Amino acid sequence: MRAQAFDRAVRFGVRRIVNRALPSGLLYLNTGHANLTYRTLGSLRRGGQNAVAVLVHDTIPLDHPDTQRPGMSAGFHRRMRAVSFRADAMIASTDAVAADAARHLGRMGRVPPILTVPFGITRSVPTARTVPPERPYWVTVGTIDERKGIPFLLDLWDSLGSDPPPLLLLGRRGWCRPDTHRRLDSLPANGPVQEIGGLADGDVAALVAGAMGCLQPSMAEGFGFPLYEALAHGTPVIARDLPAYASLKGQQNIYLGDADLYWWKKVVEQIAQNDRKIRNQTGLEAPEFPTWETHVNLVLERLADTILSRGKS
Repeated sequence: MRAQAFDRAVRFGVRRIVNRALPSGLLYLNTGHANLTYRTLGSLRRGGQNAVAVLVHDTIPLDHPDTQRPGMSAGFHRRMRAVSFRADAMIASTDAVAADAARHLGRMGRVPPILTVPFGITRSVPTARTVPPERPYWVTVGTIDERKGIPFLLDLWDSLGSDPPPLLLLGRRGWCRPDTHRRLDSLPANGPVQEIGGLADGDVAALVAGAMGCLQPSMAEGFGFPLYEALAHGTPVIARDLPAYASLKGQQNIYLGDADLYWWKKVVEQIAQNDRKIRNQTGLEAPEFPTWETHVNLVLERLADTILSRGKS
């Protein structure tokens, strides 16, 4: 009944559906950025009889509007205003997201209680359906767009000389400037840099697990799943030193630095020369990260404490 009510909400109106289908005393947890409107969240709260909690993945559309499709930043601003005035609690996956959200929400008028709970990491089981390059290779994982630092990687590979190792861009194309699209379109079919999209999780896992390293030069991240998942497979990671990665400093097999082409080139060469991946497979263990079960349980526990505290105040 609850799922049916929300499926019909767009056509028949949230307020009427909620009043008919949902009892009082519920917690509504929004885990995406959809349906975040002032009216929708107000209807779900039913005058304070229910509680609303919203997971905000990041505030990148507000912090880096130049990396977004036209209109995305304005739409995201409207959704965050609804969170500011209607949410009883907000969930963030990192302290960096919590700080960014508090800064934006404060400007909008109200900052609800913000709970930081790291996401769970699932190490996908590698499959053998995708044949990797015969030579040692590198990967980057995620949407192929400006924010993920794809132009930086193309520049980096151009600097590696006439016979660089293969670099696999694992993901689908997102928003890119015309010059970046032209560079990607001009890549040779079997050249050193290859776009590979539409892979299943197991295929991506196999390519990541077999790579010399995973390159993640993103300009901004809320959490950075590809980085964590690569480390979970024991694959070295080179990434920009972003606030979202603060908890990873000191972990083995991770290199965090600025967007300095010379530094990245030196680290790529160092990993290749030291054959760090083979040494990792023969002795060093991948780090342990929280599971999704741990994440969900902690979210529910902390939300319960927050909502109960609200009721007592």
